[in-house]
Amino acid sequence: MELADPLDAATIKQLRELGDDSFIAELAEMFLSDFEPTYARLLGAIRNDDTQTAASSAHFLKGSSLSIGLLALSGVLAQVEAHFRTEGGALSEAVLNEMQRRADEAQTRLRLLLAETEGFGHTRPIGL
Repeated sequence: MELADPLDAATIKQLRELGDDSFIAELAEMFLSDFEPTYARLLGAIRNDDTQTAASSAHFLKGSSLSIGLLALSGVLAQVEAHFRTEGGALSEAVLNEMQRRADEAQTRLRLLLAETEGFGHTRPIGL
């Protein structure tokens, strides 16, 4: 059984219309460099029951994920943001596990995308 690509094909197509594959690679690099510290801040806020930081970190990551086509990750981050903006308290294990799974899958996919375009000397379209 083949797993679905975490990158949305329509989003990648739209990004290609704005620039070449090196543009998409640059976006992936920026996403990854911002993602790690912001995700760590989100996890710390969740552990420390800091609802304001959790909501704002989830909001930032939701938008970043959406803009590069990581729709499933963006969706779970929207759930996390809504939880901390409205309910607060502990997130369910299911949501935490889904968020971690989507975060891992997104980072792995973007690193693969970058490996495909290493040095921007690619010979085929990236991503899909």
